[in-house]
Amino acid sequence: MRFFEHTLFSGLKMILLEEMTFRWLEKFGVGGKEPEKNVPAGFAGSEKELEHSEEKRYASPPEIKSPDEEILISRRETKVKSLEGGTTHPLFVELKDDGKGVFKEAAWERERAVYLIDRFLGLELVPPTVVRQVNGILGSLQRFIPDATLGGNKDMETHLAACKTDMIKLWLLDIIIDNGDRNYANFLIKNSKVYAIDNGYSLNYGNKKDSLCYADFEKRISLYCGYKRFPGENLPVKLAGQMKKFLENTAGQKILQELLAELIGEDNARACLKRIVFVTKMIAEKGAVGSAGEDYLAID
Repeated sequence: MRFFEHTLFSGLKMILLEEMTFRWLEKFGVGGKEPEKNVPAGFAGSEKELEHSEEKRYASPPEIKSPDEEILISRRETKVKSLEGGTTHPLFVELKDDGKGVFKEAAWERERAVYLIDRFLGLELVPPTVVRQVNGILGSLQRFIPDATLGGNKDMETHLAACKTDMIKLWLLDIIIDNGDRNYANFLIKNSKVYAIDNGYSLNYGNKKDSLCYADFEKRISLYCGYKRFPGENLPVKLAGQMKKFLENTAGQKILQELLAELIGEDNARACLKRIVFVTKMIAEKGAVGSAGEDYLAID
């Protein structure tokens, strides 16, 4: 009996030992060494430098960089919590010395890309949006706008006169990026200024071509995009001149396309720039986009 118990105990001990060994090898790799990190080819910096290498890769060029971007990138997070609502499961991030932002892992490349488009066009709708890590996860961090209300919570007809130019800008941005997701909760209003948030479901996201708003990204522009639409309406002179300025800035167009290619791929970046040039050229020629009652525009 004792021999049987001794044999059983020895067998269980061997099983436990094998299980512990397997877990140890799984954690540290064969040979007892911690597995190497996924280091980019040619990277020779420290672990801390590796952590921020992706953030530096997506940094804005000096000519369009907002001071808020440096705050969002460089300051350490002091508190992170989940935000209720939304399909992208955003996080509210508090940064050292009072900085605050909204972090997203989902579609972060497009969140950043739309901010860059906004900056190059001078629309000033998208809050500063950077690429950084939060809790070790790479994503987009967008400056939080305090004391703002959801656009749909306002009586748009009452407030339209005060923020109409911004609503036109928002429509132009949305038809350029092919954003069919600009619902009442995806823009903010504060002091008659509009802020475009939640911009990730755009720029050929998921290659959507079968809904009312989403168009064939390379071939046509849907005028259904946007919360409020202005096809055929003459644009404010200042806004029209601003859009024309980008049309004349061929160097800026090249820089923007290169930055977008890093985020959404070369094909989408090229198609996006073609859309921007098409829209800005139409504005320069006729002072409006499309005609009243028009639904789509074929891109030349």
